[in-house]
Amino acid sequence: MRAFFKEGVRRRPNELVRWYRDGRYFFDGETLIWEYPRLLPDDGEQIDICEALDLDGELIQRHRVYWGFRAQMVHRTGNVSLFIEARMLYD
Repeated sequence: MRAFFKEGVRRRPNELVRWYRDGRYFFDGETLIWEYPRLLPDDGEQIDICEALDLDGELIQRHRVYWGFRAQMVHRTGNVSLFIEARMLYD
């Protein structure tokens, strides 16, 4: 884990990491889910991910992060230009 976090710090700043959410979420009493959407209200973009947490009361039992298609390209390669190229191909 230490190597993972060191690499994340090394790659910052990254203009695609904004952590914007619109405030919507899903909660069924056990699972909490929210999204960081790719498209932003100011016509910008960010890494597209979804987080899911399994809760037992206030305690997190399991935490998962699901990467969107374009976010995976940046995550695997560290190359932000791939995110931009994919936007041109798939939008």
